[in-house]
Amino acid sequence: PGSFQPVGDRLFFLARDPIEGGDLWVSDGTGPGTDRVVDLRPGPDSFSYGASADLGGVLLFGPNWPLSGLWRSDGTPAGTYSISPVEPWQNSWPQGAPFLVFGDRLLFWGRAPSAPDATLWVSDGTPTGTTELLPQAAPWNFARCGDAVYFSAGYFPRLLYRTQGTPET
Repeated sequence: PGSFQPVGDRLFFLARDPIEGGDLWVSDGTGPGTDRVVDLRPGPDSFSYGASADLGGVLLFGPNWPLSGLWRSDGTPAGTYSISPVEPWQNSWPQGAPFLVFGDRLLFWGRAPSAPDATLWVSDGTPTGTTELLPQAAPWNFARCGDAVYFSAGYFPRLLYRTQGTPET
């Protein structure tokens, strides 16, 4: 087991067996309360995720190849699905985790399928609530300060930005 992510009073994690491969599991800390959530890649092959977060009692995660996009899970097969094709940028994350929970939103650096660069995205954990927050390329160095998040973005020059997690702020 590995890739542990606490979500409320449950623990999501990845575990592997030789027949089913690596899958998403959830546990309440007891044997009877530990179950495979869903086999996202049936057969002996595995999937993994490089970024995950607890957003209001739901797991949000960015699986690695061959799956892609932003996914959510409430710990049930029916409640585990892709909410956006936007690929959370997980490679070479410059500082900290690629996901930052800010109030009831998730800020992340992601790349839309047809976009050349990663930009700043925000999600409330739903398909319609996952939108690009800032079209400026290469946001990083997120720092939460009071009721805002500060970060830099752009290539040359890099500029300082401030957001409260909405396009207006």
